[in-house]
Amino acid sequence: MSYGYFMVLALAPVLVCAPGVNASDATHPHRHHVHHSHRGMRDGASYLRTGIFRPSDEGLDSGLALGLEFSGGNIGEVEFGFGIDYYRNGFNDNRLLRVSEDDFGNRVEVWEQGDSYVSNHLPLMLTGRYFLPFLNETQFNPYFSGGLGYGLLWTANRDADSGEVKRETFGGIAWKAGGGAGLHLSRAVSIVGELNYTHNVVSRSLRVGGVVEKTKIDASGPSAWVGLRFGL
Repeated sequence: MSYGYFMVLALAPVLVCAPGVNASDATHPHRHHVHHSHRGMRDGASYLRTGIFRPSDEGLDSGLALGLEFSGGNIGEVEFGFGIDYYRNGFNDNRLLRVSEDDFGNRVEVWEQGDSYVSNHLPLMLTGRYFLPFLNETQFNPYFSGGLGYGLLWTANRDADSGEVKRETFGGIAWKAGGGAGLHLSRAVSIVGELNYTHNVVSRSLRVGGVVEKTKIDASGPSAWVGLRFGL
């Protein structure tokens, strides 16, 4: 045998056992979850989710919410990012005037259009997640999450009699806390589910003569989310 052949045989164990080279990883790519916990900075990820939000204020009903979040990267088990959530609520204060029947016995309802109200809630937050390390090598990866930022809420009230629309803008410090879990679909995609509580009491100040009127709306409440995470 040649000298080169003996060199290959001698170096083979070193190449196989070298740091970062694992034969089992190549043959079993799904053994590493998308949120693997190797130390050092890693590439960021994006979250696209939808959910149900229930605000505390009696004038705001439950409704569909949309969320978008960008993660700048992970350091160990900790992930930092920036998130935007959006929730819209609206209702019409219509009044039933009378109920009658037509010539064929069908029920006829006569309604009067009342005032209408629409609100838009937009919390903007710096976010963070802590992935539990003991399940990082599985397809199921739970985590704790939180955020801190500022919430905006703008409203439009339409008077049924005059047709006048009154618009107001509110704002206030917002924070949220909760947790969730990711289910690994592929190396770069996972489905996530989250439960959060968002605290956001927004206010507006209006000076009328020498008096300052301050209006507050409690846009806090729990939310449930499901969505996709893209990234390593």
